Amino acid sequence: MGQPQKKYSLFTAIAMIVGTVIGSGIFFKSASVLEKTGGSLLLGAALLALCALGIVFGGLTIGQLACRTDRPGGVLAYLETYADARTACGFGWFQVLLYYPSLIAVIAWVAAAYLQDLFGMQGGLETQILTAAVLILALFGLNILSARAGGLFQNATAVVKLTPLAGLTVLGFLYGDPAALTAAHGAAGGPSLMRAAAAIPAVAFMFDGWVVATSVCAEIKASKRTLPLALAVAPACILAVYVLYFIGAGLYLGPDAMAELGDGYIYAAAAQALGRSGGTVVLAMITAAVLGTVNGYVIGAARMPYALAQAGFCPCPRLFARTDGRADIPLPSAAFACACALLMLGLHYLIVRLELLPGYDVSEIAVAVSYLLYSILYIRVIALYRKGEIRGVFHGLVFPLLALAGAAVVVLGAVQSRMFWLNLAVCAAVFFGGFLYCGRTRRGGHDLRDGY
Repeated sequence: MGQPQKKYSLFTAIAMIVGTVIGSGIFFKSASVLEKTGGSLLLGAALLALCALGIVFGGLTIGQLACRTDRPGGVLAYLETYADARTACGFGWFQVLLYYPSLIAVIAWVAAAYLQDLFGMQGGLETQILTAAVLILALFGLNILSARAGGLFQNATAVVKLTPLAGLTVLGFLYGDPAALTAAHGAAGGPSLMRAAAAIPAVAFMFDGWVVATSVCAEIKASKRTLPLALAVAPACILAVYVLYFIGAGLYLGPDAMAELGDGYIYAAAAQALGRSGGTVVLAMITAAVLGTVNGYVIGAARMPYALAQAGFCPCPRLFARTDGRADIPLPSAAFACACALLMLGLHYLIVRLELLPGYDVSEIAVAVSYLLYSILYIRVIALYRKGEIRGVFHGLVFPLLALAGAAVVVLGAVQSRMFWLNLAVCAAVFFGGFLYCGRTRRGGHDLRDGY
């Protein structure tokens, strides 16, 4: 059946993390964060830094496991090796059926809406959903035809998306009002810790996607050295970019104006600085940024059924573990992941069109629950430290504890959502379905890797 080629460099691994994490969230959730923090730039920046504990120290902690194995599957492989097979199986099913499909579906829909604005396309929700479906098929097709091309696209969009971020940051620090950093903003409702806590789910969404690079660990050159470095460098860069951008945008436009403009604030800022044509160029860059985010999730999703099959955690393992010498991506695995994303897009359409759950989108299903599952690995790293297998109090104890604190912040923030318990129930059903499947297979006396 063959193994995927070692094709991804350190730069691509970093670009995969940066390009997946930095997407629509930072551009269009910033105004929501300001509204929730009463227009306080300092409180908003502090909230960003607090939520970043989950990604910065999570990356440093997972890196301790990444340097010990390069088996396919990333987090799935780490759970199987350092926790247990049934937990790994449940996590794998969660990622294949919920995590990747929900995020791909919703972010592709967002990208479609931006394309509609950019090109003046007519039509409503149906047009957006059809465009999103085309984008999903196109990006899966690109990565199936050439994984290298998918990696190059990820590199390019990672660079492109940093341009408007850097531009508005520089404008803010050069021409913004420094007094806005500490001023009280009564028009925005005044700062409130309780209101700020309500912004945590939005901030968590901004930082999601950092573990995607682990899904291609078997395809990263010198992965035991490269991947831990990428998991350390990329999150730190993302945190710096986010905080500087958030403050810069607030200084340039003013926190109250930024909160009032909502999603349109970045176009208003670009048009103010560069004119209407400049605003259009920035919108095009943001569209590319969102497409890069979708592509990052596609890269990860395409390999997850393959990783499940390699571990023997799914029906028909021979089919989903099949690779082709002409393509450097497991084709049946990618096709199944694409089908799951399209089905989730259809579910999202029904929820929005029929107003089944007002104000809800299917991407909310996965983000907070994923941090609960990552926490298992953080605890395992601490256990390895106590056994003497990981040396250094920071790598083995301090970083995992801070990662756990970051995960707790995300989960506690998500609990405030009225849909949290529904999300948790759906995720739990899928997770325990995989958990029980693995247990049933073993009780039946079958080798999980029969057929290899």
